[in-house]
Amino acid sequence: LYGDDDDEGLHGNAFYTIDRSSHKGSCYKIMTFITLQAQPSGNTLTTGDAKVSVPFLLTGGSLREYQLVGLTWLAAIFQKRLNGILADEMGLGKTIQTIALLAYLACEHGIWGPHLIVVPTSVILNWEIEFKRWCPGFKILTYFGHIRERRERRKGWTKTNAFHVCITSYRLAIQDAAVFKRKKWKYLILDEAQNIKNFKSQRWQTLLTFNSQRRLLLTGTPLQNSLMELWSLMHFLMPNIFQSHRDFQEWFASPLTGMIEGNSEYNEQLVARLHKVLRPFLLRRLKADVERQMPKKFEHIVMCRLSRRQRFLYDDFMSLTSTRETLKSGQFLSVMNVLMQLRKVCNHPNLFETRPIISSFHVADYLLQLDLPRLLVNISHPFLVFASSPNAVSSGFHINVSSARYQSQKSQQEERLTGFLQAECLPKVCIQQDLSVHRESNSKGSLLNQIPLSPQAWLLPVQLHRIATACRIQFPDPRLIQYDCGKLQRLDLLLRELKAGSHRVLIFTQMARMLDILEQFLAYHGHRYLRLDGATKVEQRQVLMERFNQDASIFVFILSTRSGGLGVNLTGADTVIFYDSDWNPTMDAQAQDRCHRIGQTRDVHIYRLISELTVEENILRKANQKRFLSDVAIEGGRFTTAFFKQNTIDELFAEPSGLQVRLLIACLFFFRYVNMAHYPVKLPPSGALCSKQ
Repeated sequence: LYGDDDDEGLHGNAFYTIDRSSHKGSCYKIMTFITLQAQPSGNTLTTGDAKVSVPFLLTGGSLREYQLVGLTWLAAIFQKRLNGILADEMGLGKTIQTIALLAYLACEHGIWGPHLIVVPTSVILNWEIEFKRWCPGFKILTYFGHIRERRERRKGWTKTNAFHVCITSYRLAIQDAAVFKRKKWKYLILDEAQNIKNFKSQRWQTLLTFNSQRRLLLTGTPLQNSLMELWSLMHFLMPNIFQSHRDFQEWFASPLTGMIEGNSEYNEQLVARLHKVLRPFLLRRLKADVERQMPKKFEHIVMCRLSRRQRFLYDDFMSLTSTRETLKSGQFLSVMNVLMQLRKVCNHPNLFETRPIISSFHVADYLLQLDLPRLLVNISHPFLVFASSPNAVSSGFHINVSSARYQSQKSQQEERLTGFLQAECLPKVCIQQDLSVHRESNSKGSLLNQIPLSPQAWLLPVQLHRIATACRIQFPDPRLIQYDCGKLQRLDLLLRELKAGSHRVLIFTQMARMLDILEQFLAYHGHRYLRLDGATKVEQRQVLMERFNQDASIFVFILSTRSGGLGVNLTGADTVIFYDSDWNPTMDAQAQDRCHRIGQTRDVHIYRLISELTVEENILRKANQKRFLSDVAIEGGRFTTAFFKQNTIDELFAEPSGLQVRLLIACLFFFRYVNMAHYPVKLPPSGALCSKQ
């Protein structure tokens, strides 16, 4: 936090000596005073204090005014030997400001590194591209690949100026931690710093031990799920100041979360105290504050009625005794499983229970229970019992019986047939000797061998008719992919309107299987689309993004919320559709900012599909509580195992009333209006409300 002795001369009078043995409260007050001096007073050159000029190494373009103000703040905290969090809203160019900081250090102070930047795997190449575009004078080492490739990349990296910036992923930083710990880094920069929000994780504990003089965290969502994530980030930056985990939870986490959830009254002093703790070390600007010329953003909630099949599956599952017992137990994993099954029904009934394909090829249980009894051979039939030739037509269509049973029935039939031959085929009047000769010569084997074995002309039509009938495959009607689901019915109408208006669409969902269904739906209607999910390789992601942004004929891009919400620039689209909502509203916020960012020229419309009178309405209401808490304290709600207390479970699975539906919509737009006053508020059209309103 306080820097090393070998670079004290770099800062001159800006360095403040703090006694490490002093009381932590006094130390924090001094640190706060120092950091507040670096805080900008505005976001423009006229209102802010932009004292730093653009470094000459930065040749990729010009910085916007608020980005120059951010560079000034980053340079100031570096000079004061402090660490901080750059928490600008997503899409405002945190990457560019970070590159500008490193260029400033090289130009003004001669500090060329080495710097370590740890990023999510999906954005490694994006960081390398931005460095080559904005600051080509830096030597960049992109550290990724297999073990052999990484070993080759490390050759000679201990030499001075072997590279200036090393870019790697969180996974490789942990996996090769021993290698990274041996090197002394000037700056340790973590992109998407919410990846270290859990102080108990191996990732947080390992990165904490890296040898670096300064640390900088980049995140558009400083906190997501718990106020204790705030302590994790602040302790990572300033372990000597934010020491007590328990004190922080007692002072802020529990009372503030209870206040937002309505369990306690609003405490203005508590909020002010939390802001006082955060503000010195965190710089956050919203698009509404710094980019007046950016396109507007409108949010819509589209209520969708369940189809008849969905309603039947939903009500049937909720009425099960096992479901009721699970909800009463309140066990975290069991309740989560119930929620997941209900969300599958709301997204598409095929995720919960697929329509069967009728064919001769069945699963094992169905085959044993229904088809196997039909295939048992009638062993009493004379032709089938004694058909021993492998070429017989019937031998290929029947199941072999056990040898013991076969021999037993064979002997019985031989005795019966012998008596029949003796009575009908032999001469009735003969002497005893002739009769015995006939019995020897015309014995069982010789006479039975003359009986024809399963004539093909007699058996073939019967067998082929049964086989031909069984081989017919009956598929579900392709139209049912849409008409079985209320959301897809509404989505079809919405896409028709958007396509007629020359809009381009991003569709986000959390389930990979739902992406498969969306592909079938889009292919059925003839829409051109691209797909990106967690299985997409890093190199392919960049190709897909460029193809979508450049090819206007591609109408839809379907993505998973978690994999498509980071490191993706899709300004070619101007419409975002959330097929389902995430528990964490910041995940959805990251996803929608894939197109509402710098470079967008059209207004952005965001549609959120909600199944009415289902658990999805209650999930959205809890997510809005998180969003409101995030606006108050840069924080999210409490979604841990303690989240599923009994009253919360009752709220989640209660059937929303008409009043709750109206309050749900009103609260959502009220929160957006209060915290984003510069954005116009467009109420949903009457057709988007619940049908009962």
